[in-house]
Amino acid sequence: MASPIGHALVGTGLAVVLARATGMPDTPVLWLGAALASNLPDLDLLGVTIGFSIRHTHRKASHSLLVLGGLALVVMGIWSLLPVV
Repeated sequence: MASPIGHALVGTGLAVVLARATGMPDTPVLWLGAALASNLPDLDLLGVTIGFSIRHTHRKASHSLLVLGGLALVVMGIWSLLPVV
């Protein structure tokens, strides 16, 4: 099982590579956001704390690239509708 630190390192590394490839600024906010977002798939472990079996909750839909990709598109769509401050 990957640790939260491992998730954060991979997520941050990918975010920096993609930011530089697309010309996006490489800021601490990007690093922090990537580190936090890369740990979101393990939120399914919260089900274990309320009594669900780890076998039935962990590494199911939240670890699917298809589900996470779709979720990312939804979040990007909502984000684009928000007013710029």
